[in-house]
Amino acid sequence: MTATKTFILALQVVEEGKVKQGTKEYARAIISVSDQIFKPDWWSVNDAGSVDNPENSVETYYLGDYSEDKSLMFIYLNRPDLVRSNESRLDVVGAPIPEGAPRKTEVDIVEEVAPKAIELEASPMKIYVAKPNFWTIRGDYYLQFLQNYVSDNWYKGGESNYSMLGSVTMQANYNNKQKVKWENKLEMRLGYQTSKGDTLHKYKTSEDLLRYTGKFGLQATKRWYYTLQLIGQTQFTKGLRSNDKFVYSDFMSPFKLNLSVGMDYSIDWCNHRLKGSTHIAPLALNWKYVGRSSLATRYGLEEGQHGLVDYGSEFTVDFTWQIPYLRMNIRNVQIKQVR
Repeated sequence: MTATKTFILALQVVEEGKVKQGTKEYARAIISVSDQIFKPDWWSVNDAGSVDNPENSVETYYLGDYSEDKSLMFIYLNRPDLVRSNESRLDVVGAPIPEGAPRKTEVDIVEEVAPKAIELEASPMKIYVAKPNFWTIRGDYYLQFLQNYVSDNWYKGGESNYSMLGSVTMQANYNNKQKVKWENKLEMRLGYQTSKGDTLHKYKTSEDLLRYTGKFGLQATKRWYYTLQLIGQTQFTKGLRSNDKFVYSDFMSPFKLNLSVGMDYSIDWCNHRLKGSTHIAPLALNWKYVGRSSLATRYGLEEGQHGLVDYGSEFTVDFTWQIPYLRMNIRNVQIKQVR
């Protein structure tokens, strides 16, 4: 039960002798004293979320929307010493008598000596608070089948062909909305096409990509993070050319690994439609591995070697711009190597 009384206490410093009022904020005070239940500041102040979408961490992750029932239960569980009477006690002593109601003066001997059943008080409740899930998992995928027809009368030439393209992008990102952020992205694309003019191969690859990008960041300011970035890239199958038996690329030939240390700037513009990050790394390590010995010199390695290490710096921009009925991903990587 909540009371309905509120008192306003006004205080003012009275000048007397050497005592002066001073400035206005220190000379006067108005204090509201009430026995009503009110919503505490820690349940109402926005201390989480973003600037565009502020949140209260207690309301979002723990207690939910405020209500008087929740507030009373919170007080009962955390400060039982403030609870004067509970339901079991009121059953024994009786309900409080309202002001102005007639009071019972005669003593009923039967009621005094008769035994009364006392209910056992319930043991303290254990509240299960589920931890918030800081992981965000999403993915994009598509599969395309295309037919390209070129008429014999087309003067620019060309040939008809069939093609297929499949793409899968998976992301698993961790953000505890405090200091730690860990982003993981796996990109897989593979496409094939036929060619009547190629007498050696029934089909060959048109697109072939297998790339992992991982970032681990510690927040420095609202938008800036100290970041460790790892990028690994290769392909699924052999890279061929028309009417040529030579294999120009293959799985792990080459394999490129980039490890860099720097800072990331988190992009969130245009009402959340333009999102991404900018990575600036003064120190970057590039490792190139070629499994096929015949391709070593083609990818900058000396004959007989399989690996090459370069050092340098890196600047990376990676963002997604969402337009109604259209989604565009832009990725630009520039690396300056110092041998």
